[in-house]
Amino acid sequence: MLLAPVGLVLVAENMGHLKAIGAVTGHPLDSLAGRAFMGDGVASMLAASLGGTGVTTYVENIGVMVLSRVYSTLTFAAAGCFAILLGCSPFFGALLRAIPEPVLSGLAIGLFGLIAATMVRVWMDNNVDFSRAATLFPVGVALVAGAGDLTLTIGGVTLGGITTATIAAVLLNQILTPRSNSREPPSCP
Repeated sequence: MLLAPVGLVLVAENMGHLKAIGAVTGHPLDSLAGRAFMGDGVASMLAASLGGTGVTTYVENIGVMVLSRVYSTLTFAAAGCFAILLGCSPFFGALLRAIPEPVLSGLAIGLFGLIAATMVRVWMDNNVDFSRAATLFPVGVALVAGAGDLTLTIGGVTLGGITTATIAAVLLNQILTPRSNSREPPSCP
C-alpha cells in the first residue's frame, strides 16, 4: 500500500513531461500519452523484475531541450547510449568527481530553474487561473514540498520530495476543486 502512490507519481510526472515538451516544441503531445504511459509501465515492470524501482522520463532532459533547442528523440537515444558507455569508464567517473561541488550545484540550480520556468510557461499557455485559491494552494504546497524536498517516512518506506509534492497536489486538487453534479436533486411533491 505504501508503494502504490509511486505509480501515481510516475503517471503525473509523465503527463507533466508530455505537456512541457509540447509547450516547448509547440506541438501538443497529448495524443501520445497512452504510448508514453505504456512505455513507462513496461520499463517499470522490467526494472521491478530485476529488483529496481519504478522508472520515468527525466525532467532534466526537458531543460536540456530548452537550452539546446534540440528536440530529436534519436539524439537523446544516442546520448543515453553514450552516457551508459561513459558510466562504465572509471576514468570518466574520476573526472566527474574532480569537478568542484559548487560548480555542480550551480549547474543544478540553472537546470532546475529552466525546468521551473518551463512549467510556468505550460501554466500560462493553458491559461491556469491562479486567482483561485483552489488552484493556488495546491500549486504552492507542491512547489514548497518539492523544492524543500519534504521527506516522509511511513512504515519503513521513505517518500521523497517529488512524491510528497505530487501526492499533496493531487489530493488538494481533489479536495478543493468543486465538482458539478450532473443529476439534479429530486424535486419535492
